[in-house]
Amino acid sequence: MVMTFVFATDDRSLSVFPTDAAACGHAEGIDVGDGLYLFFDDTGRPLAPVFLSPNKRGWLTVRSGTYRLEPQDSGSSPLIEILSRVSLVEGELTSLDAVREHLTRR
Repeated sequence: MVMTFVFATDDRSLSVFPTDAAACGHAEGIDVGDGLYLFFDDTGRPLAPVFLSPNKRGWLTVRSGTYRLEPQDSGSSPLIEILSRVSLVEGELTSLDAVREHLTRR
């Protein structure tokens, strides 16, 4: 099974989704733009959000932009290196051990 991992930097939760689209549906563009989420592919390599339409902040309103995920060349740690920061795992996998096993099988 191919999965996309989303790490929330505020509550340190790791959500595991069956597709990139499901992961993008979980993380609002406005929060992604503010750096509240880190994304990883099925092998634990970092993914970068690329905005297709920008976030918009008005005087009284905020509108989330849309984005897609693309492989990130460098600059971020792989998922396996940040697992010690994870406080909760939810979604397609439900434990740190299951995530570790999945990543080391790849």
